[in-house]
Amino acid sequence: MAAFRTDRGKHTLRVPAEPFVQNRKRLAERLRTTNKVPAGSYVLLQGGKSETRHCSDHEPIFRQESYFHWAFGVEEPDFYGAIEVDTGRGILFPPKLPDAYAVWMGKLLETKDFQLRYGVDEAYWSEDLAKVLKEKKASLLLTLYLQTLLPV
Repeated sequence: MAAFRTDRGKHTLRVPAEPFVQNRKRLAERLRTTNKVPAGSYVLLQGGKSETRHCSDHEPIFRQESYFHWAFGVEEPDFYGAIEVDTGRGILFPPKLPDAYAVWMGKLLETKDFQLRYGVDEAYWSEDLAKVLKEKKASLLLTLYLQTLLPV
């Protein structure tokens, strides 16, 4: 069973991935039945972005976007996620960190590690997001971005 510890310490409770799987399935079901989205549609979400201070040796405390955590349970920054509306399947797109990061972070995780940790159906590097969705023949991308069509 996929699960993670909220702060990765042995003294913390394990958080199962199942509630996030159910959240994705409920969202997909609601979109299929009430909004009548076309077949081949995907919900595409962007998680929280990491911030760095260029004049300091620390980063601000990162907090994941609540909608992204609700859908995927991901704690790390710079992820994207997609939900296939037809099936409720989840796809994660973690950032591919440079190999040099292993000096500070230890062994870097692979896409398969993220897939198992967060209980998603598939995982690919974020740099491959457009290619993957094109290969899946996504007919419509549902995002949280609202575009104004009229001049302001």
